Amino acid sequence: TVPNTPTAQARIRVQSIGNIFFDISNINFTIVPPVAGFAFATTPPTTVACNAATSATATLNTTSIGGYVTPIALTATGGVPAGTTVSFAPATVVPGNSSIVTLNNTNTLSNGTYNITVTGVSGTITQTTTVSFVVSAGTAPTVTAPTNAVVCAGATANFSVIASGVPVTGYQWQVSTNAGGTWTDVSTGIGGTTNSYTTAATTAGMNNYQYRVLVSGQCGVTTSAAATLSVQTAPAITGQPQNAVECVGNNATFSVTATGTNLTYQWEFSTDGIAPYTAIAGANASTYTVTSVTLAQNNYRYRVVVSGTCPSAATSSPAILQVGNAAVITASPVDATVCAGQTATFSVTATGSSLTYQWQQSTDGGATFTNIAGATSTTLTLPATTTAQNGYRYRVNVFSCVPTPITSSAALLTVNTLVAINTQPTAVVLCEGSTANFSVSAVGTGLSYQWQVSTTGCAGTFTNIAGATNSTLAVSNTTAAQSGYAYRVIVSGTCNTVTSACVTLTVNTAIVITTQPASTSACLPTQTSASFSVAVTGTAPTYQWQVSTNGGTTWTNIAGETNTTLTVNGLTASMTGNQYRVVLNGTCTTGLNSNAATLTVNTLVAITSQPVNRAICDGSTTTFNVSATGSTITYQWEVSTNNGPFVPVNNAAPYTGYSGANTATLTVSNAPTFLSGNRYRVIVSGVPCGSVTSNIATLVVNALPNAVLVAAQNSAINPYNPTTLFTTVSPAGNYNYQWRKDGVLLNAPNSSSLPVDVDGFGTYTVTVTDVNGCSRTSNSVQVSEAASNMVFVYPNPSRGQFQVRYYRANASDNAYSVNVYDGRGARIFSKQFPIAAPYSRMDVNLNNANDGVYMLEVIDAKGKRLASSRVIVSK
Repeated sequence: TVPNTPTAQARIRVQSIGNIFFDISNINFTIVPPVAGFAFATTPPTTVACNAATSATATLNTTSIGGYVTPIALTATGGVPAGTTVSFAPATVVPGNSSIVTLNNTNTLSNGTYNITVTGVSGTITQTTTVSFVVSAGTAPTVTAPTNAVVCAGATANFSVIASGVPVTGYQWQVSTNAGGTWTDVSTGIGGTTNSYTTAATTAGMNNYQYRVLVSGQCGVTTSAAATLSVQTAPAITGQPQNAVECVGNNATFSVTATGTNLTYQWEFSTDGIAPYTAIAGANASTYTVTSVTLAQNNYRYRVVVSGTCPSAATSSPAILQVGNAAVITASPVDATVCAGQTATFSVTATGSSLTYQWQQSTDGGATFTNIAGATSTTLTLPATTTAQNGYRYRVNVFSCVPTPITSSAALLTVNTLVAINTQPTAVVLCEGSTANFSVSAVGTGLSYQWQVSTTGCAGTFTNIAGATNSTLAVSNTTAAQSGYAYRVIVSGTCNTVTSACVTLTVNTAIVITTQPASTSACLPTQTSASFSVAVTGTAPTYQWQVSTNGGTTWTNIAGETNTTLTVNGLTASMTGNQYRVVLNGTCTTGLNSNAATLTVNTLVAITSQPVNRAICDGSTTTFNVSATGSTITYQWEVSTNNGPFVPVNNAAPYTGYSGANTATLTVSNAPTFLSGNRYRVIVSGVPCGSVTSNIATLVVNALPNAVLVAAQNSAINPYNPTTLFTTVSPAGNYNYQWRKDGVLLNAPNSSSLPVDVDGFGTYTVTVTDVNGCSRTSNSVQVSEAASNMVFVYPNPSRGQFQVRYYRANASDNAYSVNVYDGRGARIFSKQFPIAAPYSRMDVNLNNANDGVYMLEVIDAKGKRLASSRVIVSK
């Protein structure tokens, strides 16, 4: 409550439970007295019974504001019910007093609430208020229940009620199309607002509609019980009787389907459709069956008359009964066997009335049958049969007095094929000891085979080979003596015999190396060529000499070298170690390789690349390399310490990190500083041409710098207390610095120090590199957050843009909101920020705010205030 004490220095102080100071507004506001005048008090409603008292009263109270005393003139300016009046006692009242408001003729009003608008005029001041009068519900009329109605579709239905008791002021009939679920006022028909309602012409869709009436009196409304409308329909035939074909002695059935109310049926028949129809005694169902039909009933017509509650009766179309004798098969078709190209015939014998025939064919062993076009006689003739028809089955459907035929048994057609050789035997050329295979491919029925051989060729005499009665003949373990033998086969079948073509057997011998190539050597420059030779036996040998320059891993053909002897001219030192062999091919031999013979060409030793000086860091690895040419080269590295004599390199204390002392590369691993100044050389030897000593190379091993990393202030920081990391390096000198946080290289200045704020929490290291390129990584320093319950705002004062940070004590907090209020308590800024770090940055923009002091608060995602601070905007 604000006291009615004028002042220009008012402020509001907000206190929490226990009177602990929480906050105070920043700007003074002024309290002034209210303007003089009057006001109406709220008037409670007045309730009267319906059709009872002739008037109702309510007390209207007024209040004076600021000592105001000018009289108020009262009038009713709205909401006055027809037939009533409103009066005031007194009609003029001094503010602070009351007036009695009277509503006259309330006994004429229906139940309900009536709101009267009262206007008060006092001098230049006009006020309005509402005075309510409530007429409570009373006795409603008594209504009889309408009765259910039953009509035929197209007729109208009437529903009526009788009301008694209090006077009736109105009727309203309603209809429900969903069994009383919902009701709507009737919009068709006659008398929808009287005590008697007549529907429009009914339809079948209105069946089971419900009707009721609302009867109104002055003091209430009575809803009658619901009456149900039943709409009946006339007969209508939806499915006509169908013609029937039956054999003598069978039953014939005719059926009809119809719609309508309370249907009845009467079947009739006519002997020919021209004579009058006669009712059939007892045929009063939707289905009628003529039992044990006779030939005399052939072509009788049958129809049915369908009657119902509503007119008119419906008569079906007539259905015709056809009667005949049933078919009987006396002789079914029998199986037939023919040769390809011959004619096959199948026949059937049957008795019965009006017989017709339809032959069928099955190509899948009798699983399914299909009609044969035009095959409608007692005999089926298949001219010029083919082997594709072998296994086909044939049957016949015999039709008589019923739509369903009788079916004969199926007869099997067997089509034998003539013998024909599709693939003739072919001549065989092979090597001695192999198996010769001859084969023939033939078609036909009942095939048999007999192979024959002639030892004097195709013109000689052929004799049967015992047991050679298959389509293939295998002659195993062939010998050179069988070369020139001739073979053929006689193929016999059910219908004919065919003799195959004559083919010959050729037997060759394999290549055998009797003398292998031998290795040889030469010495430059006295010898400039070398020769290799081979000797073989076998059928049609060919030669291809090859050379390998990689120890036999890969081989290359030597162009033109296709004789038994290979001569290599123009020898050079690079050809030493080359290997030579010959690849032999023959009629029965493919790719037979001789032994490899090696060529050795000796040359003088020469160093082509000298070792060079090396400079490395303590603990690093380096190599000294030499390149040389010559025959059978060996290496021996030597070392001189403290400019002493050269001795062979070996792994002896105090240093054991050498490797490759007898190769072209000497490796010095994990070199200590005491190796600095050592000199190295290598002796390269070749047999039989002597040795060469390399140039001397010097090793320099530089020491690594030492680096210590510390935090200048605290390693636990907050936004107001950042820190700086400093590096101490020894020995003194010029160094490069590479800073890393959590193992990731930073884009930081090349400096021995690094400032760190709350956006840089993590583990830091620095790598220091000297002018020699030697580097060392410092110890690690952890920079972490310092907990605080303060809210950090900076810059403050600002020109309207500043950042806010608050410590996240609970890792589950993922969002904070920042609200800013002006001196009047109005919120001028509110934004929610995602929180992912201990001191996540929250940027505030008050560029549109005026200069002044503002109150800022930080709240969590649940709306709890975490901290507050004053913010100064000065532009």
